Amino acid sequence: MVAEPKKEDLGSLVIKVEKPKLVSIPVKIVGDTSLIQQVWTEKAKNEMREKHLGVRKIKRPVRNTKQEFEDSYYRNSENKPAFPAGCIKHAIVDTAYRKKFIGQYDKPLLRGAFRIIADGKNLVEVKYKKLVMREDNVNVGGKSRSADLRYRAEFQDWSMEFKVVLETDIIDPQTFMNILSHAGFSNGLGEWRIEKGGTFGQFHVEGLEI
Repeated sequence: MVAEPKKEDLGSLVIKVEKPKLVSIPVKIVGDTSLIQQVWTEKAKNEMREKHLGVRKIKRPVRNTKQEFEDSYYRNSENKPAFPAGCIKHAIVDTAYRKKFIGQYDKPLLRGAFRIIADGKNLVEVKYKKLVMREDNVNVGGKSRSADLRYRAEFQDWSMEFKVVLETDIIDPQTFMNILSHAGFSNGLGEWRIEKGGTFGQFHVEGLEI
């Protein structure tokens, strides 16, 4: 049986807390192929909810293709085009596992080992030279897989700059940058990216020597 500590000993109890070893590194990724975005808008969510509730629409309203295009991409707190930091993080972690930088059970550990600094909406600004409206044929629905058109944003000659905070006891900067480089080539970002069988969203890390 463990004896209870004496009351007079509690005042001298000292707890040593070891802080994680963190380092902040600047990162710039530059697009090699166009970045396509498709935001899941509130209007689309409402239409899906109505469909699940069995609400039947007599007539489909006339589509405003320009507005669909404007609603298709993210905007940061300054109303500038942006991209979710969480999607960048997913690409890094998923690539680390697929390329065997880590094992299956290390994915939660890696997720907690770095943080991408973003704005209050968890978005990173996208800089670009040209923004165009795409008209794409897509298959929607369940078994029927009916065809439809989507009007989406395509960013050409794009780039993103952000800072990453790493816990160096878990992952060192060199390994992280190597994983990020692999993610740019074999995973990509956005719609129709490499990971999903497309050719878009590829990027390289600027200043990284191969």
